[in-house]
Amino acid sequence: MNRRTPKILRAEKEIAERTSTTSKMIDNLSSHVWHTRGARRAGLSLIEVLIATAILMASAALLLDLAQVGQKHATSAEDKAVAQRICQSLLNEILVGARPLESVPVEPLPDEPGWAWSVELTPLEARLTDPQIAVVRVTALKEPLANSRGEEFTLWRWVRVRTPQPAPEEVLP
Repeated sequence: MNRRTPKILRAEKEIAERTSTTSKMIDNLSSHVWHTRGARRAGLSLIEVLIATAILMASAALLLDLAQVGQKHATSAEDKAVAQRICQSLLNEILVGARPLESVPVEPLPDEPGWAWSVELTPLEARLTDPQIAVVRVTALKEPLANSRGEEFTLWRWVRVRTPQPAPEEVLP
């Protein structure tokens, strides 16, 4: 059984009184610190407001900078995808015979404003056999704007280039 003796009861009472006294001292001290001329402090100081505003402005500036970098990379990726599509389309047209297999200097693309294209046909140096092998390089270029650099993409492929055969001589009877 748990029996409390008078000695234990006196000790508990003394501890309660000390705790109560300590609480009163803390309340008095905090009221002295937080009260100015009898009025309770109701807001933030000017320094606290300025520091919070500076932190907010620095965070906003960093977020804007990140947004601009993201926009620049998104535009660059979009331009790269358009250049790849243009090169693949032109190379396919050359391979199926819709365009001649010959070098073409830089020309603007009528379907894509701001874009130009070129074709470079380079035969291999080693003469192996007939047909010869050549490298076809199709390049798509985007004209640089004032706020961005131009994009360029080149797609190349080896192709067979058949040399024209001389017409057989006809034998006259």
